[in-house]
Amino acid sequence: MTNYFSLNWFIIKGAGLYIPPKSSKPSTKMIYLIHNSFCLIYSCVIFTLCEVLEFGKFSSNLPSMIKIANMVMTDFLGDLKAILWFWNKKRIQKIMETLNSYSQIYKPYKDFIPEKIIEKERKIKDLITISYLVIGISVSLSACVMSFKDLILSDYQKENFNLSLPYSSFIPFNYKKSKINFGFAILFQLFPVYNFAYVFIGFDTTYMGIISYISAHLQIIQGAFKTLRERCLMELNIKAINNKVFNNQLKNPLKLQREMDKEINKITNHLQVILEISKEIESIYTLVVLCQTIVSLIVLCTCLYMISLVEAFSLESAKELAYMSAVGCQTFLYCYFGNKVRISSEMLPLAIYSMDWLSTTTSFKRTMIINMIRMQKGIYFTIGKFTPLTLSTFVQILRGSYSVFAVLKNSSS
Repeated sequence: MTNYFSLNWFIIKGAGLYIPPKSSKPSTKMIYLIHNSFCLIYSCVIFTLCEVLEFGKFSSNLPSMIKIANMVMTDFLGDLKAILWFWNKKRIQKIMETLNSYSQIYKPYKDFIPEKIIEKERKIKDLITISYLVIGISVSLSACVMSFKDLILSDYQKENFNLSLPYSSFIPFNYKKSKINFGFAILFQLFPVYNFAYVFIGFDTTYMGIISYISAHLQIIQGAFKTLRERCLMELNIKAINNKVFNNQLKNPLKLQREMDKEINKITNHLQVILEISKEIESIYTLVVLCQTIVSLIVLCTCLYMISLVEAFSLESAKELAYMSAVGCQTFLYCYFGNKVRISSEMLPLAIYSMDWLSTTTSFKRTMIINMIRMQKGIYFTIGKFTPLTLSTFVQILRGSYSVFAVLKNSSS
């Protein structure tokens, strides 16, 4: 089976967030050290500082100030995600390894095939990850590409040079001196913006991938409960499935009951591991999800405001719309995967009840009831412990953004 997180690790390596294991060759460690240092120092330190230095120049121009404020907030959020990744890398990697280790602990039975459940979730997760990567890189680089096009088509005159850079930031050289200098200024902005896209996508899709894997495990646990008795019969002796003694609905033979007790304890342990992983993921990510939501709320409403100030279907409105769509997509995916886990966990009590439990012992039924009570509330990932990460929350974020935009528009008119 393909590694569930192989695509995520590929993006993390590109973002400069990958630390090779201790067993790696010294040359490999050195290559990654140089790559990581260049990517993160240039993007997260130098470029962020350049944008902060430029911020003070636009205090009298509200639209320009909004643009650079959005970029500064986004960059600081990227810096925060990079810091949190390195701070929690070992915990996150251990969670990934634990999820992998529990992916094939049940034997398949008829339609219950754990490997297919995981493979289906992996394909969905990878498709969304690739789409997110394409959107993120396209939005990040489109402004730079347009600036290069304008530069090539322009006639350079130092006295009347009115081309603008793709992003507002301090440039440590005179970029208006010549076309070549202006091209280098675009390149100066292109790489950090491109790398920030990888940082965001690597961090976000790893979180989404873990949540997706948790959802897959919950689906496996559902199937394991539903087929528990049948798989125990198959484990004891596949020929005994049609035996009247083993199919007695009033009382299970001792041999079968012991196997069923062993199996339900294994499933309960699996469920407990998933619950503990969910709590740990919540503790690692809940604050950064809160920061992401606040930034998204501000960016969405300010982008709407900027679109309302420019001509419809203009290049400027297209840029703002693309940026707003990328941020909205980012928030939507957080809520989408959180919603998947909530639905999968809420279906567990019904799956437990659906198993063939009539002929089981009192202790077996007690274990069933404990698991059903435990899963009554389901598993929720939250935004800073304030509200669950669900699709209904995403709708509330959109409504909140539009409400703030309406207030901002009315106050300025």
